Amino acid sequence: MNLTWLHISDIHFHFSSYESLRLREEFLRRIKEISNDSKIDYIFLTGDLADKNGSYSESLIDYLNEVVKAIGVIKENVLIVPGNHDHDRVSTRDILNTIYEYYDIDSDNELSEIDVNKRIDNLTESDVQILESSFVNFKEVCSQFYSTEDYVINHSVVKYTDEDPIIVKINTCLFDRSSNDERKELHIGMKRLLEYLNEADFSHSEMNIAIGHHPTSVLCVEERQRFLDCLKSKDIHFYLCGHKHKPEFIYHNDFDICEIICSYGNSDDYSMGGFSVGRIDTIHNQYYVDFYNWKSGDSWVRDTTIKGCNETGRCYIQGDKYKHIDIPQIAIPIKMYGTQISSHQIFAALNNEFELFPYLSDEIKDINKLDWEKELTSITRFADSIKNIINKQINIFPLAPIPLLISFGFEMQHNSDVTLFQFDRENNRWVNSTNYECPDYKMCWKKKLKAGSSDKLILKICTSTDIFDNQLPKLNKSDIVELTLQKKGLGLPLYENHYKTMLKSLFDEITPKINQYNEIHLFASVPAGMALEIGRSIQKGVFPKVFLYNYYKGYVNTNILNE
Repeated sequence: MNLTWLHISDIHFHFSSYESLRLREEFLRRIKEISNDSKIDYIFLTGDLADKNGSYSESLIDYLNEVVKAIGVIKENVLIVPGNHDHDRVSTRDILNTIYEYYDIDSDNELSEIDVNKRIDNLTESDVQILESSFVNFKEVCSQFYSTEDYVINHSVVKYTDEDPIIVKINTCLFDRSSNDERKELHIGMKRLLEYLNEADFSHSEMNIAIGHHPTSVLCVEERQRFLDCLKSKDIHFYLCGHKHKPEFIYHNDFDICEIICSYGNSDDYSMGGFSVGRIDTIHNQYYVDFYNWKSGDSWVRDTTIKGCNETGRCYIQGDKYKHIDIPQIAIPIKMYGTQISSHQIFAALNNEFELFPYLSDEIKDINKLDWEKELTSITRFADSIKNIINKQINIFPLAPIPLLISFGFEMQHNSDVTLFQFDRENNRWVNSTNYECPDYKMCWKKKLKAGSSDKLILKICTSTDIFDNQLPKLNKSDIVELTLQKKGLGLPLYENHYKTMLKSLFDEITPKINQYNEIHLFASVPAGMALEIGRSIQKGVFPKVFLYNYYKGYVNTNILNE
């Protein structure tokens, strides 16, 4: 089984501040990027579509449809459960106050927690109908979204074919009466849940997932134990929920259950927003959840703050049934234009198992309209999330603009176990090193002013095409060093050991003289892998400021390294 899901929660769609609108806008872009790299099979939405049972609108349905469209999932694979804000508590107050009387009176009263369950189990049919009718607004919006007459808000079990997982939708809010989680009074009605699950056949399923709104931490202690035991009895290994507005990854060792709590689907003073993507690959024994958060209100980045996750924001799922196998190789596609980088191509290049960790970005339609500051911030954040990875071989497959790749390589220069691949257009494959001799190249000072008279150094590295002096901006008092391939061509030099040899000659020449310059201006017409190695060769704290340029009818400065 190879399964990927998107988990979102607590949209509270009525919030329409600028920050919330921007979050939703960028969320649609980000999940589209993720789905382009790895097909998403299911969407789990774990409650609180609205706030205080209000603001269910056509705009909400339109937004849900946009989410579905962004990743191309079919609507029957969108599973929604209600949250505590998706029902009318006023209409159920009398019934629930009676149920929870034990929590409202002195502790020396004869009532006990067991009496709460008895009262739930002995509810009359009319009382149950009142509780269910409190979700009428939620049911209506779901019915419109699915184009069905009557959306079921009670517990339900979903399985379409023998190859699909069993997904249990649990309404944890039917007996919810308040938002005071500290009371830990919430009961789900475990007898009803167990009876319902006993009607379903779990015996032949390869994987079982449960989704609900409330995390187990807000249930009363006894109900929490019953709930986890019930899931375990049906071999349910994953419980996905929300409510807390803060992400969390919990492994309940005694029950062999992974509880995955999703963050907030909005942005306000309380929480910055977040979502997660889970992957189950039983063929390669790869099981993990990637968490994302809305960073400083401007972009979606991997959330590296969650306990139990590694430095990349990835939480590996362990347990008796799903034993994650640690793979020592990571493949990092950095694709912003050009041909699609397929897993098949990467496997052919590595000739071994790998863990995929792609850089997510929009496809560049017009590089002249690229927001360099935004893209540089994004790729630098990505480098920050992976540069501290240890004990794994990092393999990079780049198809992106030269200044971005130089900047990425600059951030990754201290990672020793990095292998750079380049795309061989002629043979339609990714390659690394070769036994062929390094092609002829030349490194020379084209213009060397009197010692001490220049404060700028121009580096021209031209192996794919020529860089002519009249294309460069006028930089007074500049020395010029040029590294050039005798026989230039698009994508040349192709192999890592060749361009590493060439760049070593260049940097061995200039490094001893580097302290006489205040600025370096770097102009590169090179293939993508060589751009990464250039960045890895610019020594932090040793070199002066390095100005990078992109070419369009002349060279334009994009950013500065070592600033």
